[in-house]
Amino acid sequence: MGVRLGEPDDHVTLERVDQVRGDVELRLVVHRPGFHGEISAWIADSAWTAFLDALTALERTRAGSATLHPMSPGPPLLTVRIADPLGHATLDGELRTPTTALSFRDLPVDGGSLAGIVRALS
Repeated sequence: MGVRLGEPDDHVTLERVDQVRGDVELRLVVHRPGFHGEISAWIADSAWTAFLDALTALERTRAGSATLHPMSPGPPLLTVRIADPLGHATLDGELRTPTTALSFRDLPVDGGSLAGIVRALS
């Protein structure tokens, strides 16, 4: 099951594709005005659990960030951060292949939806 973060024409979709011995294959699809990209990445069980725990903490405290690291070396795949004292959240991330890297920053997300995101991805 997948989850969409953001607005209808400006969002990121996360979808669990497969799971092997706790490790998760995740598809990340980015739709920004004038841009569409997608990538699949394997996430180690410990990194996946840490990301979901950090999202839960973000929802509860409305402070900090949750970062998802893929198994392959390189920058984080996705970071959800609380952007202001009101608890608004934003997404940053990067789609990377051996020959291409495309990044996105400050995609707005409803901070109140973080608990539902955790449930959908668990």
